[in-house]
Amino acid sequence: MFLGLYKIEVGLRNDLEWKTKFIRPNNSKLLIMRCLCSPTKENTWYTRRSTLLSLGTCYVWYLGFSRLANPASITQQSTLVYKVTLLWIMKRDGVPNAKLNSFTMSTHHAVVTIAPRAKLDIHQVPTPTPKASEILLRNEWTASTPLDLHQNDGHLLVTPPQVLGDGLAGTITHIGPSATNLKVGDKVFGFAYQGNEQKAHQEYVCVPENVLGVIPDGFSMPEVVTLPNNFVTVFHALTANLGLELPWPKPDGWMPKKKDWTILIWGGSSSVGQFALQILRWYGYTKRLSTASKRNHTLLEEYGATSLFDYNDPEAIAQISEAAGGGGMNLVLDCIGSQSGSLAPVAKIAGKGATVAILLPVVVHDASETDAPEYSMDVAAAADWKEGVVVKGVRTHFYQENSFFKDKLQPVIMPSLLELGVVKPNRQRIVEGETLLERAQKAMDVLRRREVSGERLVWRVWEGKG
Repeated sequence: MFLGLYKIEVGLRNDLEWKTKFIRPNNSKLLIMRCLCSPTKENTWYTRRSTLLSLGTCYVWYLGFSRLANPASITQQSTLVYKVTLLWIMKRDGVPNAKLNSFTMSTHHAVVTIAPRAKLDIHQVPTPTPKASEILLRNEWTASTPLDLHQNDGHLLVTPPQVLGDGLAGTITHIGPSATNLKVGDKVFGFAYQGNEQKAHQEYVCVPENVLGVIPDGFSMPEVVTLPNNFVTVFHALTANLGLELPWPKPDGWMPKKKDWTILIWGGSSSVGQFALQILRWYGYTKRLSTASKRNHTLLEEYGATSLFDYNDPEAIAQISEAAGGGGMNLVLDCIGSQSGSLAPVAKIAGKGATVAILLPVVVHDASETDAPEYSMDVAAAADWKEGVVVKGVRTHFYQENSFFKDKLQPVIMPSLLELGVVKPNRQRIVEGETLLERAQKAMDVLRRREVSGERLVWRVWEGKG
């Protein structure tokens, strides 16, 4: 078998389309690839529909075996490097001065979603070279989240085949020329999501330097990988959506103006809920109410909940309303986002003047082994809210609109609060399996069956040595 990456340098043309045929030497197999090209500046081209993109150069992938096969058929090794050799190329008339080069390309394994509710797949993808202040790391551990289930079963905001995952922990192998705060060999963790190169369910990840923090001494990768995505979610939701102050560094003796506001964390045993309670306590907010199943109450008391309610109790809504007192509920963070399971009861609790922040998407119908999920992004229409209640959807991916958080939240604040003991990692359930694909699929199945409570599913990505 062979994996070919063909570099084609072409001159300027007036039309926008050309075809290239790649033929095996024995002429037994044929693959036709169409490339849509556009002149970007004098004498340069780029492809729009290829695996790689480069101004001035057209990169085209060709995968060939004794039969044309899915990339998942590639032998699973930790890192594969294929020498690319020119086999054959036929070009249409009118493409002047074509030059064909062969070179080597490193690749690695990635877990991808290929179709709604389908089994996960393994694809072989190119290992990027970091540019500017980018960092390339060997990704050793990751954590599965409900978003992975939403993207696989509901294909929420997905264009398949798409690499999954956004929480990563690993070792830096290369740094871009402008990187200044990290070095090769650093053990790091972070939350990244912008494009397949940054996704976490793959062996190598290339990300901006400002989405990584150095792992503090005394913590393992399975522990720290429980933090990044939901730690970021908490800071973003509490500040951007609920309007709370979370200054950094926190001044000595500082107390928030809204310290006595009543704040309800619906779903306190979720990963987001656990971090929210711990962070609110450290910043001095005094009325921290939370819901959770009875078995998780002891844990949440340790994390700072001042009042706890069992959401399974038919009297829970009345009990929470009574605990809020005459001033009513000021703020609610819904960490579950279930139309029937959380939004409906929260809508009965939140009164005029309250602000409710809900993690998106709203789950209208849960994914199951037999049923497809249904989602909504319209939080205002998802429940019967009382007049005067402000409802907002939490979009964690927008956290970088805050320029301070963009540069400091993951590189500085996250590792600092972990090292200080302000936040503790979520409890981990290690997902075992012989292969990368088996571990990823087991985690997905556990999420679908909704078997997780008060813990995170974490699993090993890297299968090589070192």
